[in-house]
Amino acid sequence: MIGRKSDKKILEMGFRSVFDAAAFLSAVAANYGGIPSDYIVYTVDESDAKAQRINRGDAFTPAWTGAGTASAVSDIDFTTEDTKKILRYATDQTIVIAGGASFTVTVTVILADSSGVDIAFGSTVDIPVRMPDRTAKMRFAFVKGVATRTIIPADSGTWIFPSGKFGDYRNENSVSIEIIY
Repeated sequence: MIGRKSDKKILEMGFRSVFDAAAFLSAVAANYGGIPSDYIVYTVDESDAKAQRINRGDAFTPAWTGAGTASAVSDIDFTTEDTKKILRYATDQTIVIAGGASFTVTVTVILADSSGVDIAFGSTVDIPVRMPDRTAKMRFAFVKGVATRTIIPADSGTWIFPSGKFGDYRNENSVSIEIIY
């Protein structure tokens, strides 16, 4: 991560092999303005659990210490990700005949600490779904933390719930339904 000390802003993230830090910071300063000491480089070993969470797209906040030119990133805070509600997916079928048979997907909202179903959750959530011909959002209406949708697919192919990370939720799992003729 490359950070600017003056406003404690992360400017870039990426993967770097072994590099000359002084030359790298000089290039950053040339790109963003200022001098090399205006910037910091925070690295995490790729085998570290924090790097794995960052790579999988978990939301995080850099923990800054110091002020002004003494500012530095001292750690990565995953509180933003860890406080998201968890969505658990289930289906009654994994193989369905197209053009008449149906499958049901049930989504359950789990409390962020995994202690149980969030029975106070009663909202709608638009969940990205990969269908055989496109990715689209499907609205699920939750009552006491549970939502169910029954779908009658017309075409063959694979449906995947959800199609990736989205919104203020963590996905505990995904389900895949194969539609055949």
